[in-house]
Amino acid sequence: MALALCSKINKEALSFLVQQLEPIPSYERDSWLDKLIDQIHKQTIGSQFVEKSHIEEALKECCRTEINSEEQIFSVISAFDIPQFDYDPDLKKFKLVDKKRKLCADSDAKSKLFRERYNIIRQRTLRHSLFNNINPNADSVKLDWVEYLMSLTNVNHKTVVLGMISQLKENITTSGLLGECCRTEINSEEQIFSVISAFDIPQFDYDPDLKKFKLVDKKRKLCADSDAKSKLFRERYNIIRQRTLRHSLFNNINPNADSVKLDWVEYLMSLTNVNHKTVVLGMISQLKENRYFLEDPTGIVQLDLSQTSYHPGLYTENCIVLVEGHYKDQILHVDALGFPPPEASKNSRLYFGNQNIWGGPSPVSLKSVNRMTKMEKNNENAMIVILSDVHLDNDKDRRKPAAEEREFLSVQYGHKHSHVLKEKLGGLGMLIADHTFLSGTHFVLVPAQNDSPHVNILPRPALPKFITSEFQGFVPNSTMATNPCRVQYCSQEILVVREELLSKMCRNCIKFPEEGDISKHFVRTLVSQGTLVSLPLNLCPVYWSQYGALSLYPLPDLVILGDQLNAYTIQNTDCIFINPGSFVKQDFGFKVYIPSSKQVEDSQIPEDE
Repeated sequence: MALALCSKINKEALSFLVQQLEPIPSYERDSWLDKLIDQIHKQTIGSQFVEKSHIEEALKECCRTEINSEEQIFSVISAFDIPQFDYDPDLKKFKLVDKKRKLCADSDAKSKLFRERYNIIRQRTLRHSLFNNINPNADSVKLDWVEYLMSLTNVNHKTVVLGMISQLKENITTSGLLGECCRTEINSEEQIFSVISAFDIPQFDYDPDLKKFKLVDKKRKLCADSDAKSKLFRERYNIIRQRTLRHSLFNNINPNADSVKLDWVEYLMSLTNVNHKTVVLGMISQLKENRYFLEDPTGIVQLDLSQTSYHPGLYTENCIVLVEGHYKDQILHVDALGFPPPEASKNSRLYFGNQNIWGGPSPVSLKSVNRMTKMEKNNENAMIVILSDVHLDNDKDRRKPAAEEREFLSVQYGHKHSHVLKEKLGGLGMLIADHTFLSGTHFVLVPAQNDSPHVNILPRPALPKFITSEFQGFVPNSTMATNPCRVQYCSQEILVVREELLSKMCRNCIKFPEEGDISKHFVRTLVSQGTLVSLPLNLCPVYWSQYGALSLYPLPDLVILGDQLNAYTIQNTDCIFINPGSFVKQDFGFKVYIPSSKQVEDSQIPEDE
C-alpha cells in the first residue's frame, strides 16, 4: 500500500516526507506511514499525484489525533481555576496547595500574599551567579536581610519605604513587606505595663533538623505525662547546643582560625583502647553514689574528675557543661570543666524574628515598637522599687511604705496561716490607701514558699483571691503574680522570682569555688545554663510542662532574684541581675531600678522614720 502510494508522489512531496520522517525513530516510522496513508485516503485529490500540500495536511491531522481530550490546542483558563503552588524555604521546593480557596479569605491570607511573593523572588535571586556563592573566587553579595529587618524597628513606615529604595539602589535585596510590624501607634494589645503569669508564657521548641524554633500551640497540662520530663532535658540540651555551635570557637566558619569540634558521647563509646582527646557538651549526673557521668542524647559516659580544673561557676548535677579531656578505658578523664559560652539577647532574638516570645497580649515583640522605646526613654521619673522578705506581722516592717514586696509572714501559723496572712495584707492595703501619693503606683506581690497554700513546686501560682480580696479592695492597682512571673514595661522585659536558689546551688556544688565573689559565680551559672533552675528535680521540683517559665533564653533586660542572702547588682551579657536582699535583716534596705537609664540604686529607710 505504501509502495503504491509512493509511486504516485511527486519528487518535491517525497523529499518533504523524507525530511519529516527522518527525526522519528526507525521503529515508529512504519506506524507514522500507516497514519499518513489513512489521512491521505480521506482527502479529495484532484490529480493522480500526491502533492506536498496533501502530505502537510495529513501530518497536521495526525498530530491532532495524538492530542487527547484533556490536551487542547487552545483554551481559556479562569483566574479562579488556576492551581496554586507555595514555596517551602526549608525543603527548597514548590508544593501544590490542594485546599480550596475562598474568594473573601481571612486576614492571614494578606500576610501570606506578601510572604509568598518574597519567598519566590528570594529563591530566584539566590540562584543568580551574583548571589549563589558557588564560586568562592567570584564576587558575591550576602543578603543580610534579618539584620536589616531588625533595624526597621526604629523607624516609621515612610522611613522604611525610603530606606528600601536606597537599599535597592545598592543591590541589597530585602523585604519591605514586613514594615507593617513597624507600627507607630500603640494598639489595644500593646500595654505599657503588664504582668505575665508563668502559666501563660508561650513555649517554643527547637527543631535540630530545620535549625529553627517553632511555637507550640498545644495547651500544656499542669500535671503532664512522663514524656514531658524527658522533653524538658532534651529541649534544654538542644537550645544550649545550638547556641554553643554559633560561637566563634565552635562554628568552623573561618578555616584559618583555631576551632573546636564537639564530639558526641556515642562517638567516644565507639572508640576502643585509644587515648582520644575530646571536647563534649553534656549534662552532669550522678547515676551511682560518688560517681559522676556525662549524658547527651546519644549516650552516657563515666567521668574522672580527680585532675579537673574548674572554670568560674557553680557546678551541680543537671548542669550542662563543656568537658575537655581524654577518653581512655571507657572513662572520660576530665582536664577542664566549663560552662557553654553565653549569648547576647540581640543575637538570640534574630532566630525568633519579630514574634512575641516573652508573653503578654501583643502578637509581636514590643522591642520592635518604636513608640514604646521612646516612651520608655522619655519617662525619666518612672522607677521600680524592689523589696524582698517583708514581714507584715512585724509592726516595724509594716510601717515602711513599699511598692513591691514578698515573704509576708515571719513564721508559720499552722492551720491559721492563711487567715493571718489575709488579715495582715488587709492592714497593708489600708496603710497604702492612707498614703495618697501612692495612688499612681502599681503593686506586684509575688509569693514565697511559705506564703502560698500551694505545693512547693515551681512555677508557684499566685495567692488565692480569698486571701487577697481585702487588700485589692483598698489597692485596686495591684497584681497578684505567680512565682516566677514576667513583667513587661514598655520595651523592657523583667523576670521576677522568689526562691533561695543561690543557697540551694551552694549546698549542692560538686566543687565549691575557691576564690571570687559567690554571687558572680551564681549569675554566670544562670546566664550559661539559660534557666533559673539547673538543679536536680528532687532538690528544686518543677512542673515538667511549665519549665519554659524558668527560661532565661533569650536573656531579659532585668532579672530580680528575691534571696535572703546579701544584696547585689551584677551585669552579665547585657542583662542586669538584682538581689535586693532581706528587707528585714538588712536594716530596711531595698533596690530601685530606673528603666529609662537602666540604672540600679541602693536605698534604705532610716530608723527614725
